Amino acid sequence: MTADTKSKPLEDALVLFFVLLGFDILMNVAAVINALVTIVNLQDLRSGERSVDQSLLNGLENSQRIFGGIILTGLGVGVGLMRWLNSCYRFANISLGASGLKNAGWTVTAWILPIVNLFKPYQIVKESLNK
Repeated sequence: MTADTKSKPLEDALVLFFVLLGFDILMNVAAVINALVTIVNLQDLRSGERSVDQSLLNGLENSQRIFGGIILTGLGVGVGLMRWLNSCYRFANISLGASGLKNAGWTVTAWILPIVNLFKPYQIVKESLNK
């Protein structure tokens, strides 16, 4: 196995992570824009410059869709990060011959367990980047 072949899954996982992160950033930008428009519309509504109409209701429905999209892209970023971390550990083990990696089994569980998710993900990323 060549070095390029060994590092391909690691590179693919990193590309996937950044693509998912890009979608997440776009969804968050859309959410900020939507929130600003909604604030202006609600201020106009409160001042009496505008009344409740279908376009205002459609804007509020769009807020719900955008919020759902943020949840999905956030989960996607989490999955992409876990996949990349798994690839880091595999690459360190196979290509670099690293052994004794304490956190290799925690790459998924550490993000899900309450309390553990406050400190273990940092340890995982730190260990995977140091090997």
